[in-house]
Amino acid sequence: WMGWCPVGALRLVSLVLVLVMASAKEKAAQTNLKLALHFHQQGELDRASVHYKRVLEANPNAADVHRNLGGVLYGLGRSDEARTHFEEALRLNPQLADCHLNLAILHGEVRRDFAAAERHARAAIALKEDYIKAHQMLGNVLQNLGQDAEANTHHMIAHQIAERGSEGDIRIAAALP
Repeated sequence: WMGWCPVGALRLVSLVLVLVMASAKEKAAQTNLKLALHFHQQGELDRASVHYKRVLEANPNAADVHRNLGGVLYGLGRSDEARTHFEEALRLNPQLADCHLNLAILHGEVRRDFAAAERHARAAIALKEDYIKAHQMLGNVLQNLGQDAEANTHHMIAHQIAERGSEGDIRIAAALP
């Protein structure tokens, strides 16, 4: 009779072990996220990418982490990997206007696929009407497509939004050409 344990007690012990392991995993993911954000802010993109990837191992459905990892990978010149993470972030959360902008930039400036860049810039604007960077990017893309009148309209919209100071983007608009 030594070592005998009722079935219910075994299930309870198993449940406790699962919860402890899940808690440890969650704590490790939180630590890795803090490290990733720290290294990202410090410009240590290689180190940030390692920690973002560790977070995604624990939580592959974290749209914001995919977005951040995409930005880091783009900064490292790994545009194909960046695109994959931006697209996954949008699959998980289609409301991420900045992911659409990032894909517009990636398609327009790196891949020279202006049709895809236009599609993503328009999607960003549809989600966030006063998105200065998206209007500026759409204007640039439309210029490359020879649609100067509409390009000028979007550049003007970006300028008007900046003058109003909408959503705090005025600092960003001032840095745009």
